[in-house]
Amino acid sequence: LVHCPSEQLAVADIEEAKQRFMRAFDDPESPEHDIVAFNAGAAIYVAGVAGSLAEGINKARAALASGAAKKKLKELMAFAA
Repeated sequence: LVHCPSEQLAVADIEEAKQRFMRAFDDPESPEHDIVAFNAGAAIYVAGVAGSLAEGINKARAALASGAAKKKLKELMAFAA
């Protein structure tokens, strides 16, 4: 995970927030990707699916890289619509 100043993450409105969030699924070099990987990795670890936070983050990164995370997000968005 790369350090990112909070100012770099600020958004002006909901549309920009949505665009930035979706960037996490398409740009592995973005700070948004790291934030999503960290949060998902923590959830994976707390759920007992990984033996450590680092392993959880690695599993989250694998899901992002394979496209599985984006596919699941689209399923959830369709369900909620």
